[in-house]
Amino acid sequence: MKSKYLNFALIFVTLLSIIINFNSFLMGHDSSLLGIITTITYIVFWFLFIVLSKNSRKALVFSIVWSLLTLACASVTLAANINDRLIVDFAIPFAMVFITPLYAIEAFFSQSGFLIVSIVLIIISLAWFTLSFFFLKRTK
Repeated sequence: MKSKYLNFALIFVTLLSIIINFNSFLMGHDSSLLGIITTITYIVFWFLFIVLSKNSRKALVFSIVWSLLTLACASVTLAANINDRLIVDFAIPFAMVFITPLYAIEAFFSQSGFLIVSIVLIIISLAWFTLSFFFLKRTK
């Protein structure tokens, strides 16, 4: 029963984060205070989800896949920020799902642009991956 509530909360937080941050992400605008709070909540929730799911192989595998897809999107974003001639239109739908909830990170690094933001997103996704992988190795 606990896992049903946790899964529902995961879907709710993810969709809410996408919806709240979508307009700023799409237009490239600065994030609102609500967007910042939503992004922080999203990051913290994923860490909590991983910790609370530490005995569920399915949930941990799911979080590993999610973190790797977030890592891939953040890496493509980093590559596109380094090389402006790189065409990454194929990644836009994936970025909408995996990067939009994290978009308000840019509010903390607005002076340095998306290069630093992409690196921070890579670090966050690697932290999710590492924690998930650690717990997965401990489950039987």
